[in-house]
Order: sequence, then C-alpha cells, then structure tokens
Amino acid sequence: MNLNQSQLLKQVRSTNPKEALKYIDDNSLFSNGMRKSLSFYLKAYLDEFPEAESLESFISEDESAILYGKCPVIFLGSNNWALKRFETIKNLSKKLEVWSMQVNRILDKIETDRLSIFLIPEKDSVLRFFGDEELDNTSIAIDLWRQKLRNERGAISYHLDPLKNVVDKRLENYRYYDSHLLARDYITYFFSSLEQFGLISSFRTEEFSLVPYDYYADLSSKFDHDVINPIKFLLPNFARDSVTLTSGCKNFANPLRDTFQSFHNKEAPIKAKVTIFGDSHSSIYEKRNLTYLYANTFKDCSFYWDPMAINNINLIDTDYCILEISTRFLFG
Repeated sequence: MNLNQSQLLKQVRSTNPKEALKYIDDNSLFSNGMRKSLSFYLKAYLDEFPEAESLESFISEDESAILYGKCPVIFLGSNNWALKRFETIKNLSKKLEVWSMQVNRILDKIETDRLSIFLIPEKDSVLRFFGDEELDNTSIAIDLWRQKLRNERGAISYHLDPLKNVVDKRLENYRYYDSHLLARDYITYFFSSLEQFGLISSFRTEEFSLVPYDYYADLSSKFDHDVINPIKFLLPNFARDSVTLTSGCKNFANPLRDTFQSFHNKEAPIKAKVTIFGDSHSSIYEKRNLTYLYANTFKDCSFYWDPMAINNINLIDTDYCILEISTRFLFG
C-alpha cells in the first residue's frame, strides 16, 4: 500500500463517524477495493455503535486489524487481505494454480487417505458466512479450485471447504481480540482428520477436556488494549502428561519460518507418526492448537512452520501428514 493510501486511512480514523462513509465514497484516491472494504466494515461498525463519536477504535493505527461490528478481525494484515475479495475470480483462480502444483507434488509422496489439507478460514469470513452475507470472490475461487482438484485427482477427502469445520455459529463468541478461531473449531478439524484416517476409535475421549487458560490475544495491542494481562480462553487439555520434546525449540524461532518441533509420546493411543506443515493455527505445542492435539494423540509428531510444505516437501516421510494454511495466504 502506498503512502497516500496509508495517509487516507489515518484520515478515516480521525473523521467524524457521521461523515466517514461520505468521505470514503467520494474520495477518488481510494482504490475500488479499499473503498468497498472500508464501507462494508464501517456500516457494520455503525450498526453496532450508532452513537460513536470517534473512529479511533474502528481500525488499528497500523491498519492491520479492524472491527467487524464488535468483532476484531484481520484487515490488511501482511498481504492486504481485505482487498482480496474484490479481485476478479479469474485473477484469484490464477493465484491458486500455484497451490494446485504443490498439492500434486505432495500426492506423489504420500497416499491420499493419509493426507489432510486444512484451509483455515479467517475470522471475518466466518462472521460473514454465518451472518448470511453473500459469498465473496475468494470463497468462490476456492470452491472452483476444490472442484477442479477433485476432478483431476479423483474422490479425495480434502478439507478444502474453509467453513466446513467451523461449528460455532454464535457470532458473539468471536468478539475476542484475537485473529484465530475458537478451540472447538480446531478440535473439529482434528477429529475430522482422525475420521478420514480411520483412527477416530483410538482417541481417548475420557482423557480430554476444555479448560480455561491464560491466553495473550494477538490483536489486543492493535487496539491499545491491555496486552500485559491475558484473557481466559477455553483450550484443549489432556489428563496424561506423556509428551516429550525430542528436537527443535520450545518457543518460536527467529525467523518464524525456522520454527520446528518434534515430539515423542510414550503413552500415545495411536502408534504412528504424523507430520504437520502449517502456520499459527497449528503453532508450537504450548499454544494448544493443532500441534498440541496431534502430539498428545500420536506416538511421534513433528511440526514445521511451513504452510503446505513449500520449503520442506522432501521431509514428507511419515505415516500421516497434515497440511494447514490460513486462507488469506493462499492469494499471495
């Protein structure tokens, strides 16, 4: 985004809410996508806060996050995410061809019934979907891509519908200041892969629960909220403590793409190896996302911060493989 665009967004934050929509619609310096995106979010914000006297809390100062009604979501992020859905379906579909080639390379290394691919939806996509908004161009492009892959590779059990495994339809439950989904959403992805692999009967439900933990929300700092004190968040917990870190670092690496962890679970119910290639939705063990779930279920588990195994495809030497990526990164 150029400097003028950034200055315009700062101007929006300082504009009187009652005049902001007109300012956005009448300003020719905004790109078409930016104008449509800002208008969409601002209307939703004013529906929730009709008496708002300022827009300082509407969009973060660094322009990476925004409020969708009362729900904080990724706005521009690191790849202008909010503008992607206003690109043409043709352009978006062309960007997805890169992933088609990657999927084909991966399927040369592992059998289809031992591979799960998770496209994790952005929180704003979840809110729009359950709020009965029309499907945007990113969703349509992904749907066309999914159909094309199935035609090319046969009846495969990919989880390429980003909204398939999101189960909580209560919009008010997504008002937390974090860009990730609820724990129960990740658990649904996890169980769906066990079912695909024919391993669901091995899971020990009696040892598993959701427990409130201290959680540092990643969007809190964007809106000048208290980032020192964590919020209480329901996260997965296993009663047994039999997981050992055998290689890699306990925390995030710098740069992030070098993050790697490998675990051994001496009491695992599934005596097999699973390898995860993903991003923050899998994350390191202590975040209690997908990596935590698989490490507590499989005898051996490795996690690479490498969505869709772009950099580590030669490491797909495993019994089962999970490929996970945030949908916003599918489009560059």
